[in-house]
Amino acid sequence: MINMKTGIFPGLLLSLFVLVSCNETNYQEEIKTVDHLLSRIDSAQTAHANIDTLGITEAGVSFKKKFSFVQSSYEQEGDTLNREAALLISNYRDLKKPYSNFVDEWMSNAKELEFSKKQLIDLRHDLEHNLLDTNFVSKMVVSEQKATAEAVFDTRRLVRGRKAMIAKNDSLEPLIDSLITKIKSEK
Repeated sequence: MINMKTGIFPGLLLSLFVLVSCNETNYQEEIKTVDHLLSRIDSAQTAHANIDTLGITEAGVSFKKKFSFVQSSYEQEGDTLNREAALLISNYRDLKKPYSNFVDEWMSNAKELEFSKKQLIDLRHDLEHNLLDTNFVSKMVVSEQKATAEAVFDTRRLVRGRKAMIAKNDSLEPLIDSLITKIKSEK
């Protein structure tokens, strides 16, 4: 009679050995690179999630109202602007495009980050299981390094752009508010 303990134990060891040997990958370094890229994407997604799009949207609505008021006031009156007011309005107008495009760029960046993350997860899986042709692996890793760098750069650009936009708005808004007050008092 076969002893149950001695028959099962060697069978488990053999199964474990077969499982481990089948799961060995030829791409340990490439997997480390992909893990690093995933970490960069995760960090970029965190920075991206911390961008206050509601605040930008609200500031954009306020900007449009104020800019439209000033612009229509001078167009209706046919008044000529003094140099100082013209420069102020021109400088303030520079915020129009950043405000109107920001949320679209933010959403596009979110999609790109998510797509890059999925690509990296899929590549990692393929590397772990030796599913890719050896000649193709280095091309894929390089391609994903470039895609990750672009997505992370775009996220940083959004963060910097938001800060610059807010700083410019904060410096110009009191001057625009004073101009609006002056326009209203002259009517």
